[in-house]
Amino acid sequence: HSFPTRRSSDLDIERIGPCADGVQDQIVGIAVDLGRRCVPDPFAQSGNQLSFLFGHFRLPPPFKIAHNGHDRPVRSTLYGTKAGGAPFRPSLIVVFHPIDMKTAFLFPGQGSQFAGMGKSLAESFQAARECFQQADDALGFSLSKMCFESPEEDLKRTEFQQPALLAVSIAAATVLGSEVGEPQYVAGHSLGEYSALVAAGSLDFGEALRLVNKRGRYMQEAVPAGVGAMAALLRLPDGKLDGVLAGAAQGEVVTPAGFNSPDQIVISGNRGAVERAMELAKAAGAKRAVPLPVSAPFH
Repeated sequence: HSFPTRRSSDLDIERIGPCADGVQDQIVGIAVDLGRRCVPDPFAQSGNQLSFLFGHFRLPPPFKIAHNGHDRPVRSTLYGTKAGGAPFRPSLIVVFHPIDMKTAFLFPGQGSQFAGMGKSLAESFQAARECFQQADDALGFSLSKMCFESPEEDLKRTEFQQPALLAVSIAAATVLGSEVGEPQYVAGHSLGEYSALVAAGSLDFGEALRLVNKRGRYMQEAVPAGVGAMAALLRLPDGKLDGVLAGAAQGEVVTPAGFNSPDQIVISGNRGAVERAMELAKAAGAKRAVPLPVSAPFH
């Protein structure tokens, strides 16, 4: 698409190419500012805003800036001097190149809950309020009140924590989908798999809520509250895990529950053994050992 030339006191700017209007206006505004500045390294000033906008994609910017017939990337110096050293402010053409970007929603698992979660979402968006009402109706009790008003200790109970996280996740996904568009991909971490299945249309929201409510109840029945625990070990040096767990067991169970990344290992088992493992892990060089706010040892 070609947009009308936009004139300032010293610049002619033409915007070319598909790009969200707000982003386009922002970039053109920065380009105008660049044109008005006459400094040896304009990128170090307003140009760094462009780097911030697109640098985190680790991709070339989806646009180029051309001046005086030369097409250069945004990081190029956009200024020169006339004969005799007098500075000049060239006309700029900001060219936007289409990027076929995909959207993915990644849903969290247990341990990411907090008191009051979802409340501001429901207060701000009708679609979110409808999601919470559906959840209340499906479960036969006020899950929304539990999310909005209950203390965090109540939300640690896995039979409530699981449907609560599912409800908040779907409310957030519904709002986000209406605001930025539906995702091309969905995925979930642990319990988040159920949220992803609902978001993908593979599982009915009400059925999923009842399912994870029972799932949590059965998980809690398998290990009474207070008996088990989980923890995340951060940056434990390679080769140390087996020794840490063996030393911490002392007749109880403690085992790896999830290898989330090379820098994060989750352990699970009897509370005493998990607590001992946390101390041994720190002594073995782990940067941190963090207990997870859950009521049973999962995975």
